[in-house]
Amino acid sequence: MMAKHVIAAIVLGLLLWLPAGCGTKPEPAVEPDVETQVEAADDAETEAGEASAESMAFDDLFHRAQQEETETEPPPPPRVITLKDIHFEFDKFSLTPEARRTLSSHARELGESPSLRIQVEGHCDERGTQEYNLALGQRRAQAVKDYLISSGVQPSRISIISYGEERPLDPRSNEEAWGTNRRAHFKNL
Repeated sequence: MMAKHVIAAIVLGLLLWLPAGCGTKPEPAVEPDVETQVEAADDAETEAGEASAESMAFDDLFHRAQQEETETEPPPPPRVITLKDIHFEFDKFSLTPEARRTLSSHARELGESPSLRIQVEGHCDERGTQEYNLALGQRRAQAVKDYLISSGVQPSRISIISYGEERPLDPRSNEEAWGTNRRAHFKNL
């Protein structure tokens, strides 16, 4: 019986020894020298510092951008103003005293809205040829523009166009309608 135990112990020992003996031997652990340890620590510190600096730079830029967004609000949209039409006498493009007073008021309003641009439309009544009325409408619009410029409005803010008799405000054919249609009209751009 004892022989059975001895044989079992030998077999067990061989079984335990065989797997350990079949593999490659592990190399003995080598302690890195102090210089290698210092270099590795320096490299790790440098990487951590660079990552930290990048993170701080990003955070700084992000916070600055947020601050700028809250500090600078978008400019308000240009103010829209309604300018009263200027009326002309029959076959004239000179400005009446009433037209000058109205244009002076318009120049002040335009001065309060420096980003606003306008278009001055020259209109005529139905009398006269189409070509004549287009030219007269152009002279009327130009007279208004010249007055506004002389009152301090920048020329680049004013464009002109003539519609002659093509766009009557009042379609009737009488003195009242003709007086209404001889005008300079203002359009916000």
